Amino acid sequence: MLALQITGCRQHECPTPVETHIPTVKQIELKDDQISDASCNSLYPDFNRGADARIHTTAWTFSGSYGRARTFLNFDLSSIPANSTIIKAELTLYADTTNNYNASRGHSTYSGSNSWKIKRIISDWRENTITWNTRPNYDDVGAISMPESTSGDETYVVDITTFISDQYKNPFLYYGIMFHLDTEVEYRLIAFCSKEHTYAATLKPTLKITYKH
Repeated sequence: MLALQITGCRQHECPTPVETHIPTVKQIELKDDQISDASCNSLYPDFNRGADARIHTTAWTFSGSYGRARTFLNFDLSSIPANSTIIKAELTLYADTTNNYNASRGHSTYSGSNSWKIKRIISDWRENTITWNTRPNYDDVGAISMPESTSGDETYVVDITTFISDQYKNPFLYYGIMFHLDTEVEYRLIAFCSKEHTYAATLKPTLKITYKH
């Protein structure tokens, strides 16, 4: 007689199934309250301009007195799931041509090149309290050199992936980015719209982030 033996495993002896997570690539766009934006001016060292319609990076004379202005942006990355990998972060900045500087509108190279740099902020700050005297610290690590403008209404699209990836991984070390002119000599200007701009619906700063999770 031929006997057929069926073997199996007890419940506690069977291997536990392993779930394999296949990462997917997703994209989000930060704007409005997800981006803090402000400029501050050395001529008005205690004045907060967080609600201004413009974020201007400049060296100019205001009523005959010299002043420097720098721009600060920070990003709310809380909508990106934990343990994600930032693949790309692309910042779009639109020119502000509604303000008149020395009979010109928008970016200005009136006295020479308005080339500028983007640097990483390394201390905390708030849009509604920042002033020239309380502006945050920054470092030069990975600074991005930006070319001078080719027209007053030029739109800049900048890859800031490294900065955003570092901030996502270290939210208590990095707090956004800062702009300043390479040469802070009067009559040079990089002029962008803020999220409070008259034409903010189409011209506010936006950050498009592609990530894998």
